[in-house]
Amino acid sequence: MESWNALPAIVAEAAKQYALYQLLRDELPTFDSAENVFSFFGIGFSHSTYVTAILRFDDFRRLGRNCEANELQVLKYELLKLSQDSLRKEFVCEGTVTGEDHVTIIFNAMGFCQPTLMLLKQRFNDIADEFGKLYRNTISVGIGDTAEDIHGVRRSYEEAIAASEYRALYGRQSVIAYSDIAESEQSTPVYPYETEALLLHAIRHGNSDQAELQLDLFFESILHGAVREMHLFFMQLGGSISRVLPLNLEAAEGKHRFELGRLNRDLLESQSLEEKKQWFTDWLRSQMAIKDLEDHQKKEAIVAAAIEHIEANYSRFDLTVETVAEHIAFSSSYLRRLFKDVHGVSPAEYIFNLRLERAKSFLRDTDDTAKAIAEKVGYSNTKYFYNAFKKYVGLTTFEYREQYRS
Repeated sequence: MESWNALPAIVAEAAKQYALYQLLRDELPTFDSAENVFSFFGIGFSHSTYVTAILRFDDFRRLGRNCEANELQVLKYELLKLSQDSLRKEFVCEGTVTGEDHVTIIFNAMGFCQPTLMLLKQRFNDIADEFGKLYRNTISVGIGDTAEDIHGVRRSYEEAIAASEYRALYGRQSVIAYSDIAESEQSTPVYPYETEALLLHAIRHGNSDQAELQLDLFFESILHGAVREMHLFFMQLGGSISRVLPLNLEAAEGKHRFELGRLNRDLLESQSLEEKKQWFTDWLRSQMAIKDLEDHQKKEAIVAAAIEHIEANYSRFDLTVETVAEHIAFSSSYLRRLFKDVHGVSPAEYIFNLRLERAKSFLRDTDDTAKAIAEKVGYSNTKYFYNAFKKYVGLTTFEYREQYRS
């Protein structure tokens, strides 16, 4: 079997990259022993034990928006070269650009003990630091478990990908071995429905502090589950919150619309759990502010309708809070609460103040008797009117008119 080394370097390297890709998929040609296959493709593996690691860009989606496709590809190869140059001083390894947002390193040795894994982690930390200084981008590393033959490389690769997802918990620029997260990865997390219910209850009642407290508890409750489930939980939570918040309001700063696609995109760009939590907190605050605005606008509209009815009927003896509430189709207790919220006075106080101001106006501008004015402003009991006027104005109706006209 001839070697690919006899071919031009660019062709030999392409064949080698293809073979590594096939190895990761457990589809490497088996026309001979593993050693001979590796030798054929120019891969320097001679032992039966493998470990796979991936180096993953933490801000790949942002990079994708800010860089051309060829620039991203160059950045990946720069990361691969930096990694191989560093690692090959102590390890037998080969690297390939296999994934959209990562490069892959496959290690080969007689065995991988715990001290070797610790050394490997340290070297990856050094690489991440160096790459960050050179290119001002952070990477996280996932390391799979040991594979005892070439058919286990695919599993080790999948474990490395799964481990890298736990940067959501460990933060950016983390180096995570699958053995660190295996217990969490195998757990079956339960969605915190009770916490969600308390959160939604707080939102419905406009209690921002309680809503943020329940959001904190929601995130705490999912800390020890599998990261792969967390994103689904976040999407479910986002959908639940959206159903109790305004979906499309035009506020002072423009239009606000909840979009499931945007939630998905923003959460994927927020790598760490802390970033995702901050995103939810900021979004919740902005949406509750919009809801508060909507609620206040609704309250103002209801109170405005009540005031319109009061101003058109303040001269009627039978005008009461109850008749006003009945006219606008709300309960009197709800109307009292809205008046307090919007104007700081009760509807009864508003009616009284309006009648008082109208009476003062009639006293200034007409020669009507106080009795006639009392009836004009809705008082059939003139004695009550006289006493109330003196109490709140500080003058009798006669004194008020004389003082104004003099």
